[in-house]
Amino acid sequence: MNVTPQFKVDLIAGLDDRRAQAYQLVMQVSPDLRVHENSTWTVKDLITHLTAFEADMVDAIQTFMDGETYQLDFHGQTDIDGFNDYRRQQVAHKTWDDALQDWQYIRDQLRGVIMAFPEDKLDVPFRTPFLQKYTLMQAVKGCGAHEKLHMSEIRNAHQAE
Repeated sequence: MNVTPQFKVDLIAGLDDRRAQAYQLVMQVSPDLRVHENSTWTVKDLITHLTAFEADMVDAIQTFMDGETYQLDFHGQTDIDGFNDYRRQQVAHKTWDDALQDWQYIRDQLRGVIMAFPEDKLDVPFRTPFLQKYTLMQAVKGCGAHEKLHMSEIRNAHQAE
């Protein structure tokens, strides 16, 4: 019998709890709500940004499990702001419903790689989209912290409306 280590279950439960709260928040606001006064980024932009980042994390984890080193492709951008804006433009055509579906789909993918992660590698740091090496636990908690940061920005923008 194959038993899933409790800490994997706990990691996923933490992600799922935060996602449920995040989903509840984004469903209360307009996807077109500008998140910062001095920026054109909207709620939808932040959701597609979070989706792209988690997709990168899934790729990083899978790449590590395949015995390779993850490399983030900056698409010719010279800084992280330019890179994030480039990626925002690449998905600007998506509808809100598509953005929400993608957000959920990539979370399902993240759950899958967490469950598949080899237990003998749990304490081995690997290269992540944070441009640092993290263990699986650190990487997953980093995803949660990243989402929490952007949900705070959305909450603040909603309260300022």
